[in-house]
Amino acid sequence: MSADVAARHPWAVRLVLVTACLALVASSSDANTYTFGMDVPATTTELTTDLTTRVYRVELRTTDFPAGATSYEHAVAVVRGSISSEGMTGGAPSPYVAHAAYDDDGDGQREPRFALTDFETTIPLDFAGACTTITVPCMTSFVVELSRADDGENGGTVTVTWSLLLRAKAASWEENPSHELPWTVTVEEI
Repeated sequence: MSADVAARHPWAVRLVLVTACLALVASSSDANTYTFGMDVPATTTELTTDLTTRVYRVELRTTDFPAGATSYEHAVAVVRGSISSEGMTGGAPSPYVAHAAYDDDGDGQREPRFALTDFETTIPLDFAGACTTITVPCMTSFVVELSRADDGENGGTVTVTWSLLLRAKAASWEENPSHELPWTVTVEEI
């Protein structure tokens, strides 16, 4: 652009400068989004004729982010379980197991699903606390509820072995960050 054109059309100079700045910003290196995760060891639950329902509270707490990350996005817990039974009365069939995972503050649906051999259900995780600065623990919790659909009428014992797969996305400036979540997980029967 010649000086003569620039002097006669100052808006053209501004347009060229704005376009160049936008191109520079668009080509600059942004943080990459990575999926971070962790597996929580299995919990074995026995549902008997006397104890047909068991309820667990799962608490997740973090005081740090994965390397280079500044917040979490799209965090979920996947509850996976396998079901077996033994000692059913008089050859009675194995009962279905109702399973549900829900927010323990009362929000959300407690819609159980029924399974005979295995199951998988996903619950979104909504962390509370100083989750962008981690100045105080950032935490969330949810409930896993398991119960026999036969209310124990078929006798025997139904064993449910269940585990958690935790996943969260986070933007990180590091090129190859560790993909482990720095979360503490507590599972307690309530």
